[in-house]
Amino acid sequence: MMNNQLDLNILILDDEKDFTDELHEYLVRNSMNAFRSYTASEAYSILDNKSIDILILDVKLKHTNGIEVLKIVKKLYSGIEVIMISGFGDIDKAVKMLRLGAIDFIPKPTAFSQIKLAIERTNKFVQLSKRLKQFHQYYSKISIDMDNSDDYILFNDNSLMQNVLDSAFQAGKHDNLNVLISGESGTGKELVAKAIHKTSSRKNNSFIAVNCAAVPVNLMENEFFGHEKGAFTNAEIQTLGYFELADNGTLFLDEISEMPLKMQSKILRAIEEKKIKKIGSNVEVSVDVRVIAATNQNLNKMVDEEKFRLDLFHRINILSIDIPPLRERCKDIELLANYFIKVFAKKFNRKPLLLEKKLIDKLKRYSFPGNVRELKNMIERAMILCREEVVTESFFNLGDSAAFGNLRNFNLEHNEMQLLKNAFDFTENNQVKTAKILGISRDTLIRKMKKYNLFINKNCLIKT
Repeated sequence: MMNNQLDLNILILDDEKDFTDELHEYLVRNSMNAFRSYTASEAYSILDNKSIDILILDVKLKHTNGIEVLKIVKKLYSGIEVIMISGFGDIDKAVKMLRLGAIDFIPKPTAFSQIKLAIERTNKFVQLSKRLKQFHQYYSKISIDMDNSDDYILFNDNSLMQNVLDSAFQAGKHDNLNVLISGESGTGKELVAKAIHKTSSRKNNSFIAVNCAAVPVNLMENEFFGHEKGAFTNAEIQTLGYFELADNGTLFLDEISEMPLKMQSKILRAIEEKKIKKIGSNVEVSVDVRVIAATNQNLNKMVDEEKFRLDLFHRINILSIDIPPLRERCKDIELLANYFIKVFAKKFNRKPLLLEKKLIDKLKRYSFPGNVRELKNMIERAMILCREEVVTESFFNLGDSAAFGNLRNFNLEHNEMQLLKNAFDFTENNQVKTAKILGISRDTLIRKMKKYNLFINKNCLIKT
C-alpha cells in the first residue's frame, strides 16, 4: 500500500487523452500526487516548475518519440525515475529503454493496478535516493569546511557517531530548535554545534561561541546583553552583548553547567521572549537567536541537586545529542590519527608519516581521558619529534592504561562491560579472538554477553 503521508509527485505523459485522464484520476483516488500532460512541451513545463519524482512516459507520442524524451529527462532532470509504457512492447525495445535509464517497462494494454505496483516498487528507490542526496549535501557542506579547518570529529567509521551526525543534520533543518550537546571534554561538542549551524539557513550569519566557565560572574550580564553609554564608570560607548552579536545566527553556550543560577534565569528569559535589555537601558531589543548549549556534566543530576534550573534545562533540551567518548569507538582512532598526520604534515611542510601497527593496537586499547583532543595533541607532538618515516610508540606516553575506558569510574560492572565492548571493537567482533585476548573461554564470553545484553548483529555489536 502507498503511504498517505508520502510526499511523492508523479507526472503522466501520454497523448491518449482518455487513458491519461483515467490514470490520473486513478492515482489521485489512491492518494498520490499526480500531474498530467499530453505533449512533451507540457511535460517539460511541469518538470521545470514542480518537484517530480516519477515520470510515467508513453513510448509512442504524436510529435516526438518517447525514447528521445527519456534521454532528455535523464540528462536535464537526472533525479527523476521514469516508468515507460508502450502498446508496442518488445524485448529489444524494453532493454534499450532500461539501458537509457528507465527504471521499469510496462506493456499496453495494462491494468492501472499494474502501474500502481510499478510506482510502489519505484518509490522504494526514490526514497533511498532522496536520503542519499540529503546525506551527500550534508557531508559535502561539512567537507568543504573541513578542508579549511580542524573539524576532524566528523570523520568517523562508527555507527555511534553516525547517529550524532544524523541528529546534527536533522537539527540543521530546523533552525529555530534549541539543542543540548553532551559529552566528555575533548569529544568535539563545539565542532558538532558548528556543523549544525553550517547546515542551517542561519549559516551565512554569525556563530558566536561562549565558554560560560571563562566569563567572570560579575561581568556575565554585560557580556551577554551589552550596555549603554554611561551605564557605569568607564562605559564610554555602547556595546553589544553576545545575543545581539548572534542575531539571526547561532549562540553556542559551552559549559553551560558552570553558569550561576541567577544568570540562568536571565538567559532563560532572553531565550523565551527573544528580547534582551542592555545594562543602563529600559528599552527591549528583539533578537532572533538559535541557542546550542553544551555540557560535560549530568544536567539531570544538577537539576535534582538544584544547581541548574529545570525550566532552562527543558528550554535548551528540545533536541539532545550525546557524543560518545573516543574509547567507545576505537575503530575511529586509526582514521583520526591518519587524518591528523596529514594535517600536521601540511602544517610542518613535511611528508606524512606511517603509524606502526603495534602503536595502532596500543592506541586502540588506551582509555583517552582527553578524547579526540588528546589524540590530536599526541600526533602533533610525534610529528614534531619523529625524524623517521614510521612513528613508533616511543613517541607516545601511553603508560599502562588498559582498555577499561575511563579509569576514574570505579564501577566494576560498568568497566567490565566497557572492556568487553573495546575488546570486540579491537577484534572486529570476532568472538574467538575476543575470548583469547581477554583470557577467558568462549563459553564464559557468551555468558558475559548475555549478562550485559550484548549480541552481534550483521557483524556489529549491539546492546539491547
